[in-house]
Amino acid sequence: MHYNAETLAKGRHFLATTLIPRYAGFRSPNPLKIGVLDDIRKLHPNVPAKVTRAALYLHCGAFKYLLLFKASKIRVDLSGADAGQLDPLHAKSAALKLRDLDAKRRKAIAGPKAGSRKRPASKAPSKASGRPILKLLKRAGPPAR
Repeated sequence: MHYNAETLAKGRHFLATTLIPRYAGFRSPNPLKIGVLDDIRKLHPNVPAKVTRAALYLHCGAFKYLLLFKASKIRVDLSGADAGQLDPLHAKSAALKLRDLDAKRRKAIAGPKAGSRKRPASKAPSKASGRPILKLLKRAGPPAR
């Protein structure tokens, strides 16, 4: 799902100022339960649904969150209480997303490969008034003391 910059900024703000400080489930070392979006929308009806979804998109798509699927066997609700077992299919899906994110990170860190960049056409060496720099220095004489 794609969100515009304004919606992502509002979602980030909602996540940082409301969800993480108020709900232990967002600070827990376990993945959130399925259906947590409905719980958040019931608790915060004044927040637009798009902003709530953007906040969850940012939180649940984060590298650190996806790593939780490797170590955890349970899901938690907003209060941090056990909310059921983690489905192995979800763990596998998270592992695939992690692999893709890791590949993107490595590619971004490595930058473009050598030889893949087009080099600009070389310019002729610059000369001051058409004369080589060495000749200009010889004419100037020894430096003043």
